[in-house]
Amino acid sequence: MGIRYSLISSEERAQAQSEELIREARLRPFKLGDLFRNKQKKYKKELLTARSRFQSRFEANACPKEQLENFRNLGYVSRGAFGIVFKVKYLRDGRVFALKQQPKQSFNEANRPRALKEKKVQYALQNHFVLELVFAFQDAENLYLISPYAEHGDLERFMGAGRLSERVVKLLGAQMILGLEYLHSCDVCYRDLKPNNVFIFEDGYLKLGDFGLAKMMRQEDTTYTFTGSPRYMAPEMFLEDGYQRIVDFYALGVTLFECLYDQLPFAGRNWSDPPAEGRKVIPKFPEHVDEESSAFDFFCWLLADNPNFRLGVRHGVNGIKEHPFFDGVEFKYFISKRARLRVLLPPINPAFVEREQSWPRPSGLEDIDPFIHF
Repeated sequence: MGIRYSLISSEERAQAQSEELIREARLRPFKLGDLFRNKQKKYKKELLTARSRFQSRFEANACPKEQLENFRNLGYVSRGAFGIVFKVKYLRDGRVFALKQQPKQSFNEANRPRALKEKKVQYALQNHFVLELVFAFQDAENLYLISPYAEHGDLERFMGAGRLSERVVKLLGAQMILGLEYLHSCDVCYRDLKPNNVFIFEDGYLKLGDFGLAKMMRQEDTTYTFTGSPRYMAPEMFLEDGYQRIVDFYALGVTLFECLYDQLPFAGRNWSDPPAEGRKVIPKFPEHVDEESSAFDFFCWLLADNPNFRLGVRHGVNGIKEHPFFDGVEFKYFISKRARLRVLLPPINPAFVEREQSWPRPSGLEDIDPFIHF
């Protein structure tokens, strides 16, 4: 297993940092103090004001800028549909970041607005469970987004290291739910929740990242764009009747199902078929899963074909939090960072790449194709 969780006091945390052996600790009881309660109140207040704060930062479009020569290449990390990610060192203060390089030539007239929107959305989001945008800038050839560097990579890496226990999947899911709760409070539909967009950091907490497909929409709004990774897309996204923000809950269900059972819930299904009524289409569970278990019930409702019957449609994320599957999971411990994720897998080792082959170079060319307002 790649990860373990425990709830620890500050004294136990200091001791754990010096331990070489990683294990789940048994804790002595502790009382919740005023500081702990204040964090809960602050969190609830932040959700109530999230939309206005997001809108203000989005419209301001004031993400700090930098220059490429102020970053040193520490290695290649990954390549996605719209760019390459490098681990870099910020030469002004020594901090380590992830640099996402996007060639301008990869954007045609139709998808140029996507680049600016991704930058503005990510900068406007401010939450423990969402990847922040630290710098954004451009040169003659590329666009650059600078974000905190996830030392332990993404969730897909942990899934590849072995099956995760149900307890660990619940605690991973709790953090994803808190991330979606914040996004929806900002009236943002994610539309791209999947394992390789969930990043694990040094402190053991995860963050949702990559907002290129995110869309600003209220709970009652409907959109029609066909976009996303098909295996994580809700059935209604394949049809012409439109869909709402609840598609994010479906993607959450697929992601957690895959984490727990090491398989997709509907492998090989023809998505051109219309969604079934209610929950007639049962996910393909492994044989050992008890039909009376809370996990069986949770995934059946969260992965319901018809969005009108899907878990979360009436009460939002609270309906998901309160499902028996999450009994024993205290969401407030993640909000206050009392819960600790202990990572067994070593940090990623970025591949060395020859500077002249992959690392972008300041060309000195005149920027004849500037992205306005980027």
